[in-house]
Amino acid sequence: MSNDEYWFEVESERIEIDGVEYDLENSLHVIVDGVEYLDIDGERYELQNNSKYAPDSVMGEEPSGEGSSILSSIIAIAIILIIGVVIFKGAAFAFNMATSDEVASAAGDISDMIVTGSKVAVDNIETKIDGKTESAASKQADLIVEAMDYTNPTTRDYALMQIDSSHGGEYNIAQICDVWENVYNRWTYVNDPKGFEYFSPASRTINLGLKGDCDDFAIVVGSVMQSIGGYPRIILAHNSNGSGHAYAELKVASSKQGLQNIANYICKRYHCSSIAYHTDHTSDGDPIYWLNLDWQSRHPGGKFWENDGETLIVYPNGYVKKYN
Repeated sequence: MSNDEYWFEVESERIEIDGVEYDLENSLHVIVDGVEYLDIDGERYELQNNSKYAPDSVMGEEPSGEGSSILSSIIAIAIILIIGVVIFKGAAFAFNMATSDEVASAAGDISDMIVTGSKVAVDNIETKIDGKTESAASKQADLIVEAMDYTNPTTRDYALMQIDSSHGGEYNIAQICDVWENVYNRWTYVNDPKGFEYFSPASRTINLGLKGDCDDFAIVVGSVMQSIGGYPRIILAHNSNGSGHAYAELKVASSKQGLQNIANYICKRYHCSSIAYHTDHTSDGDPIYWLNLDWQSRHPGGKFWENDGETLIVYPNGYVKKYN
């Protein structure tokens, strides 16, 4: 039997052979090298125009009726499978396109959330850094956020008491300086217990008379700024020699002109020639300027604490950025 034979069965048909018409049922057809034949009692007739067949006795063997029936079933199943594969591939392509769009959309949403705040969405992206789960960083961030109790009446009332009456009105740079200055002037530095990192709630530190270490100062300053309408973040900086430091930064402007206005006020009030700030960008590329509020700086926007190691940035919504 030729390897190029393709058999199938026709349930009912009318054909003409040598001028005589025949009504056939369950007749066998075979296609050999692209040419279709009708098989009748072992003799094959080539299919010609107008559904007529011409005799051709120079063909191979006839398969048994049982074999042809099985072959017909196999062919039918194969055709169904081919159609199914085509449909499945089309559906799979459509699904993949939809999934890609959803991922792109989700990525865009998450990028926006980095600025506006969505702890869960961002944590899902950055639960691992350098292949290691950042459980320690997350725990630190949670403790810091919990300690920043800016809605606590003690924290809120203390912030309001520090603002000079001449600086009333909408949240402004003069209020920022008033609050920072009063906390700074009253601060007493005291270490945490050796080998133990404790993040004191802002209200507790205030009630204790503003005593604590650098992270306690950062938490108090960040909390009181937040309680009057500001948006702070806490920086945990480390050096390769094992030393570390914590300080607060405050979002103060989203344009160069806004930043210049902030610098002009601070430098006039504290007789400085420049201010220290960091720049971030939104997902749209717009700048965000963060003012240094470190207690070692002697005034808002003073010189940064220099470090050559890891830096962890904690936002009030719990989002964490890590730089090495």
